[in-house]
Amino acid sequence: MSIFGLVISVFCFAAGAGAAWGLSRLKYKKTLAARMAENNAFLSASAQQLRAPLNQIVGSLQALDFQKMGLTQKQEELLGVLNEGSYNLRGALMDILDILDLQADRLKIEPSTVNFKKTVMLLERRFAKRARKKGVALNFDVRKLSHWHFEMDQMRYIQCISTVLSQCIKQTESGAVSVGFDFSGAGKQKHGNLVAVIKDTSAGMDQYMTEAYFSPDKYEFTAEMMDTEGRRLALMLARMLVWKMGGALTVKSSFGNGVVFQLTLPVEATPAPEGEIEETHVKPVERVGTLLANKRILVVDDDQLNLMIMKELLEQGHVGAVETAPNGLEAVKIISKRKCDLVFMDIQMPVLDGLTATREIRKCGRDFSDVPIVALTTAVQEEDFARYKEAGMNDVLPKPVIIDNLFETIERQLVEKPQSKAA
Repeated sequence: MSIFGLVISVFCFAAGAGAAWGLSRLKYKKTLAARMAENNAFLSASAQQLRAPLNQIVGSLQALDFQKMGLTQKQEELLGVLNEGSYNLRGALMDILDILDLQADRLKIEPSTVNFKKTVMLLERRFAKRARKKGVALNFDVRKLSHWHFEMDQMRYIQCISTVLSQCIKQTESGAVSVGFDFSGAGKQKHGNLVAVIKDTSAGMDQYMTEAYFSPDKYEFTAEMMDTEGRRLALMLARMLVWKMGGALTVKSSFGNGVVFQLTLPVEATPAPEGEIEETHVKPVERVGTLLANKRILVVDDDQLNLMIMKELLEQGHVGAVETAPNGLEAVKIISKRKCDLVFMDIQMPVLDGLTATREIRKCGRDFSDVPIVALTTAVQEEDFARYKEAGMNDVLPKPVIIDNLFETIERQLVEKPQSKAA
């Protein structure tokens, strides 16, 4: 064989081997991706299974918290510990589900026009009691942006800011946590960056250590980071969510100078309408309480404990009448006999499921067919929302049910009366 022939043979062999290696590598990648998708689906399903019993724990503790008259001081302290632990457990579970959704590209960002001052007031209400209990001052400065609306995903923005605030309050032993907001933009229709700066007066740390906030495997670095009760994943998730929204979450610190988090988010801003009504610092249950005395609310769930918990929570809002049904068929019968102002409908039930029951109610064409129906469920993925909306549901209340979320939902459906929308 000539030298030329030998070279051609070697080249062909190498090309064939390279192609085979490439195909093998491609097959490996596809197999790995499929296995990762299977693992993600398994973990997501497992986490969803935990939401039902957690709903019962959280709901029972909330109901008990409203009826704690007669408890000893020690019993009240234990109840407080149980409440805090259940909230932290719920938060950690929700974080895991969000991270799995982000990794599977299932999590969607849903921007809407947001009254920013009201958003900040909501954050103040949420954290004021926690800061007072810790003996830490909590200061919000929204003066520069009090008359602006921003286009953003309000729920995710609040989630990210809340995560950082929780961390700062937890690690600050004395002094204050301060939150300031600013916006860079120009003109009446503004495109720019919404900047939130959260500062605390904690002991601080070397700058190189701050990235451990977003890396759960590095939490052994500092005592402050170790003592975060489930917020390790939350900080990592907050950064992932901010990235998803096109922004950035950074942190700076040095020993003796506290910690400074900065959350930057690209948004579009518009001036608030003239004469916009100011919102007062009142809890949702107090805002709607006086309006519910003549309302009848139906709760549909096949779990008797869930029905009992929902009834207890609704009674805190002084609802005129709370009825219950164990399945969708019974719900349709009740609604056809007497007027209901609002229905909370579980999805998976025997005899008649929640989606089918909703369709039956909507297509009957009678006076009660337009009653607001809220999905009461642990299934809160984007594709689930689409199914609920298609069936004719107006809103979604995730399990575990938190009392503020419950009465905010009631306020949306019975006070604000928006158009049919699964949110």
